[in-house]
Amino acid sequence: MCFNRKLQSNDDKILLLHGDTEFQARFLSIREQQQCQNDCIFNIHIYNNSSTEIGGRAVMLYVKKNGKMMVACCNGDNGICPKQMDLPKEIKENKHEALFIMNKLKGTDRYMFESTMYQNKFLGFEPLDNDPNLNKLVLRSKGYDEPDDSCEVNLYE
Repeated sequence: MCFNRKLQSNDDKILLLHGDTEFQARFLSIREQQQCQNDCIFNIHIYNNSSTEIGGRAVMLYVKKNGKMMVACCNGDNGICPKQMDLPKEIKENKHEALFIMNKLKGTDRYMFESTMYQNKFLGFEPLDNDPNLNKLVLRSKGYDEPDDSCEVNLYE
């Protein structure tokens, strides 16, 4: 099963694929959002959980660009990078560089995405050093019940 949404940080920045090299979040007007549909519409592919140890829904996030699937992947240094790949039909292992556990936060319309590769690391937003108006997509360490609004994501059509 797959559905598509825009991903928005708590400070109202929209996540998009910038070039083919990085995911950035920035303020976009309605017109800019309409012009960059291919870069800011994320497909969320849901997998049946292969293990009862995993809570939430196992998902992969990707953008279709120039006929390619650019998947959000952990790159080992708390970064998230786009990687061209075909989505696997099923995931048999509990850890994968592009597999996240999507959980809806109780009492809100927000979600968190926990890495299956790195326990207690969640997709989050951090300002770019050279431009405070841009955020980069990263993995942030946090306890599951610790509040951290930089790890909270709004999904909307």
